[in-house]
Amino acid sequence: MSNLESILILTDEELSSREAALAIVAGIFGGWKVNIVNGNGFSGTDILAADICFFGCVNPHPEGFSHFEKVIRHINLTLRRCGIFSCKSQAAVDYLSVLVKDCGIKIETPTLVSTSASEIKIWANTIINNKVR
Repeated sequence: MSNLESILILTDEELSSREAALAIVAGIFGGWKVNIVNGNGFSGTDILAADICFFGCVNPHPEGFSHFEKVIRHINLTLRRCGIFSCKSQAAVDYLSVLVKDCGIKIETPTLVSTSASEIKIWANTIINNKVR
């Protein structure tokens, strides 16, 4: 991990997910490098460079997440944290939680299902500022 703390926001192609990613960015204060990537543009190096990740999708198994689904099963993300969100369904949150559970990343709680930009911003800021592992 770099000296400049880095955040990866990985979402599906849905507009509501992109808007949620922008709300997360609005909740970031301080010297963070932020990388917003949609599933189709995801590379394993994106996640290895991140100190904190946010994973979000509208529905389980989004079309663009096939590469992410393959990579996440073979990567060790111990010492990293993530926030999991959906703008639509608890099923999407559950899908993402199961998907990342074996890679060693700490899933911050609570996870979130919301379309409220202010709620997403507050939630993300809480995760970013939570230094306790």
